[in-house]
Amino acid sequence: MRAKGHGSRMRPSPIRRRLLAGLVALCAMVACSGQPDASRSVTVFAAASLTRVLPALALAFARTHTDVRIDPVFAGSQILRMQIEHGAPADVFLSAHARHVEDLAAAGRTTRQGPFATNELVIAVPADAPIADLDDLAFGATIVMGTEAVPVGMAARTFLARLEATEDRGLAEALRRAVVSYEPDVRLVAAKVARKEVDAGFVYATNVAADPHLRALPLPDHLRVPTVLHAAIVAGPGAPRPDAASFFDFLLSDEAAEVLADYGFGPPPPP
Repeated sequence: MRAKGHGSRMRPSPIRRRLLAGLVALCAMVACSGQPDASRSVTVFAAASLTRVLPALALAFARTHTDVRIDPVFAGSQILRMQIEHGAPADVFLSAHARHVEDLAAAGRTTRQGPFATNELVIAVPADAPIADLDDLAFGATIVMGTEAVPVGMAARTFLARLEATEDRGLAEALRRAVVSYEPDVRLVAAKVARKEVDAGFVYATNVAADPHLRALPLPDHLRVPTVLHAAIVAGPGAPRPDAASFFDFLLSDEAAEVLADYGFGPPPPP
């Protein structure tokens, strides 16, 4: 089963060069004016798949909000949602799946929410592994995937169900039997594959694009599983935080879309 792959490598773009120039300017401003006041910070709970891009988004945001600091906290979306449910002081929540934002919204824990980017599930293998396609994973391979609650694990289970229904039930069962580990976030899945602790893992296209030690197996179009990332402003005990709203609005801007695209993320689906 061979088809065109989608684990392309990232190439430098003008937005990254502009962000680097912005970093120099921002450092100069901080040196002159000191660190921003702690009261002007936005705590962003972000899915692990955003680990590389969120600092770039924060830098782009700082160009027009020089007195606001973005404080990121990274983990699996399901872990972050539970922390917010138990009162963790988050201002903005960036989830790799709509379900976790919807659960918070249903409990009255968000004031605004919506999609801001897309990604895609892929099956990653070590870049130099002699594995050409899914069939090569059916006999004796070891696979790692996310837990049932983590978005990348949810997407992997969607893929396996789709494979079973439309392609090859025996292959789907073989891949399920090959799973030797379930991880709480996508970073841990990608790291195990890159270190060759396993033969393959279910990750996102952005993980493969960011790591030269990984490549994605080709998949036919009907088996591809796109994913949608959602943002939410977290409802706190006090008055609404205007800086949180400003960062939320920035995530929906064309400037943020450029930064996200530079790291391999696609635009949100049309309303």
